[in-house]
Amino acid sequence: MVIDYTKFELYGKIVFEKAVIKPPFSKPNIMQDEACFLHILEGIGIEISENNEEKVFAKESILMKCGNYVAKMRSEKENGKYSAFAVHFYPDVLKTIYHNDLPKFLDNSVQNTSKVDMTKVASNLLIDKFIQDFLVYFDNPHLVTTDLLELKLKEIILLLFNSRNGDVIKLILSNLFSPLQYSLQQIVETHLYRNITVEELATLCNMSTSTFKREFKKTFNDNPANYIRSKKMIKAEELIKRTSLRINEIAEECGFEDVSHFSNTFFKYFGKYPSTYSVN
Repeated sequence: MVIDYTKFELYGKIVFEKAVIKPPFSKPNIMQDEACFLHILEGIGIEISENNEEKVFAKESILMKCGNYVAKMRSEKENGKYSAFAVHFYPDVLKTIYHNDLPKFLDNSVQNTSKVDMTKVASNLLIDKFIQDFLVYFDNPHLVTTDLLELKLKEIILLLFNSRNGDVIKLILSNLFSPLQYSLQQIVETHLYRNITVEELATLCNMSTSTFKREFKKTFNDNPANYIRSKKMIKAEELIKRTSLRINEIAEECGFEDVSHFSNTFFKYFGKYPSTYSVN
């Protein structure tokens, strides 16, 4: 549930926003023509892309290029909140504020041969100060002007470009609006052992749930629920037989947040609970 939300728009696009949310909360985040810098103020953010997953804790930041994402918001304590500050980058807005003379690191001239679509941003004094200073404007919106938003957008881009893990960030910045391409099979296999729903997988594939299920059947000759459950149970059995991991660790390795749910699923599949499953 969204408790509080504030945004600032520039040339018709949301460029700065702050949200306070009561977790757990999840939402699709389709960014076909935008990129995003996200800083977690409180709680935990789980960002899932087509080929990756990053867990971002309070006072940490992440830079995401355009693509399909699922965002999950969690709290670090019972009845805690999730709050975050975000900056959005759009090609048309950037061209406007730079008067169509984009800096070289934003000109999409670097060929992106890697599969980097998001990266954590190393914390530093300048970025932290930028965030803290900007948060003041959410409480004083009358101080915000077009000139200020343009200036602040340019400032955060330069701070990111010069941050400590600059090489990866430079690669993402130079390809902010060039989406990576993945097949349904690649996306499914990447997230097979993660805690992700069929609806969320469909989001990552940029498909409706019904279309995703239809294409999934064509690719794997099975429905998503059966196929994913089967793969997770086979992996769980292997981990029980070949490792000394505890049941809760095996559940986590197979993409289950709830151990009892894992145990019940295992029982339905094998006829025994994992705690009593024979390794012979």
